[in-house]
Amino acid sequence: MNKLSKVRTIITSIWLGCSAIIFIILLIKTIGFNKHATYVWSWYSTNVVPGISIIIGLWMAAMHKNIAESHVVSTSSKVAVSLTIFYFITLFLTLILRPMAGTLPLEEYMHLTQTWLIVIQAPTLAFIAKIFAEESSNKVS
Repeated sequence: MNKLSKVRTIITSIWLGCSAIIFIILLIKTIGFNKHATYVWSWYSTNVVPGISIIIGLWMAAMHKNIAESHVVSTSSKVAVSLTIFYFITLFLTLILRPMAGTLPLEEYMHLTQTWLIVIQAPTLAFIAKIFAEESSNKVS
């Protein structure tokens, strides 16, 4: 059993920290390249913003719950944290490997990457939601 508040904080830190890094990278890459900005920021908003929205919304919902002593099953917390890390590694690799896409236009590359990213994003967000939805009934006496 892991402390629920600690697991929530770790997941939030990973998601917001990595989101900020990707935001800065994309901001630097799109300054002066208005032609590609729409595709790049659409990609970012599709892959990062839903997670931020879910996490913030779930924090708001959990604010009124007493989770100080709550615990979550270790397996669930490890899967949620691992999937979050794996998802962001995949996002970073998608950006890093872009030059290796050859002559594939940027908009096609960004659209193509959605195929594998959504397959990782969906279970990641599901496990995050599960962790945040944990009730305080798991208190350790």
